[in-house]
This record gives sequence, C-alpha cells and structure tokens, in this order.
Amino acid sequence: MATVKAHIWHDSRGKILAVGYIPPGALNHLRSVVPVARKNQLVLKADVSQESLASLHSTHRVDVKKKSLVAKPKNS
Repeated sequence: MATVKAHIWHDSRGKILAVGYIPPGALNHLRSVVPVARKNQLVLKADVSQESLASLHSTHRVDVKKKSLVAKPKNS
C-alpha cells in the first residue's frame, strides 16, 4: 500500500471538502506546491494511503484542534 503526502481542504468543523496530492513519479518541478484555501477553509497536510484517497471524504474527518485525520464512526 503506497503512501502519499496529501493536502486536505476542510471547513472549520472538520468536514473534508477536497483532497489533492502529487502522484509518485511526478516531475520534480511539480513536487513543490502551495495549496490555496478559500475563506473559512483550512488545509491539512498528511500522509495517506493512495488507495484511500478517493473515499477519504466519506471515511474520515479532520480533528481541527489536533490537526489530524480521524476515522468517522461506521454509523455516520
């Protein structure tokens, strides 16, 4: 399972709005990115398994105070 550095855009409650990452093997000039958030949005940088990127918004949320990803309860 490959791990990538992902930028995770979220709101002040921790709801994931978007996820971006640089794929392994990208050209070196693409490896330096600056994520830009809109007003009332934040960006978290985290190591995430590449396989979980597509469903991250439905399986996780951001703990804003701890600045980390947390799994959503199975029932939500």
